[in-house]
Amino acid sequence: MIVGASILPTSLDEIRGWARLAEDGGFDYFTLADSQSFCFDVYVGLTLAALETKRVGLGTTVTNPLTRHPVVTIGASASIDHLSGGRTFIGVGSGDSSVFSIGVPPAKVGDLRAFLTAARALMRGERADYLGRTIHTRWVTRPMPLVLAAAGPKTLHLAGELADVALINTGLTPELVELARSHVRAGERAAGRPAGSVPLWAFAHCRIADTREEAIEQVKGPLTSSARHVFRGGLDGKGIPAALRQSIAQYQEEYDHAGHWSEGRNLTLAEELGVQDYFAERFAIVGTPQDCLAKTRALERQGLDGIFLAMGVHQRIVLERFAREVIGPLRRAHDSSTVRKPGPAIVREATGGMP
Repeated sequence: MIVGASILPTSLDEIRGWARLAEDGGFDYFTLADSQSFCFDVYVGLTLAALETKRVGLGTTVTNPLTRHPVVTIGASASIDHLSGGRTFIGVGSGDSSVFSIGVPPAKVGDLRAFLTAARALMRGERADYLGRTIHTRWVTRPMPLVLAAAGPKTLHLAGELADVALINTGLTPELVELARSHVRAGERAAGRPAGSVPLWAFAHCRIADTREEAIEQVKGPLTSSARHVFRGGLDGKGIPAALRQSIAQYQEEYDHAGHWSEGRNLTLAEELGVQDYFAERFAIVGTPQDCLAKTRALERQGLDGIFLAMGVHQRIVLERFAREVIGPLRRAHDSSTVRKPGPAIVREATGGMP
């Protein structure tokens, strides 16, 4: 199972060090969030990471089709791919803080379908029809893996149809992983793709500390935002326990978008409604090193092909400790014959090449 680090580029000065830590610590991917109103530009950050590393894969976790036109995304990503020697993937999703901060709703499934279809054509050096207009690039000819972040049934189905990898954000329990897998596999069947051709990576918030209580305290703020994102399109098909549906519906209704990624009213609301522990169990790899190692191994046993860890504001500490106290033991437990090739080669092997 591959392990990726998803970082908020809140410090350009520190990105080089974070990228080195990820590569030296055994992470397979080092990726950055794309949220123009909350952090530095993702492609500036990826440029720094590409210059600082030689092995680790690079990508966006994730961009979106509303703030980034597909030609812009392909051009920027191809530039990073060229600079890094072919180590780049394109992670795309419906948009969260990036779209809310410009006052527009998230991308719809049709928007994502149009983006993926156009991106695929552009990377083949072809013209593409996008929103009724013909678009093209003149210099991009090398394909890069398309990773679709998906939380709802329709988006997971789309990942099975068109993406190279499904980055699932439904949750980490066995039931939720299997639910996501079923939607992705249905998409594969609908598109006539071989069963299991789309790898499943799971997105998870991560904090690691000497006690579970300390780690959970650090992740509470980000979890409130992640839960709002996953449940925003409605609660049906999201695997929510019946006893919590009313509380989560109220949480969605009263969520304060201005407090996104913070520990203000949204955190208080989650605690008042009694859903904070559920959010931690569902969306996080959190606790002591032993807790995090046990949950990572459990996810591997569930058949996930990878996990991508959101580090939050404790990025250096989580990178260092997860590399040393989780990835190290995890790698040592595997036979040397299972050592994988670096970076995006994993994706291309798993998918049998670009469709």
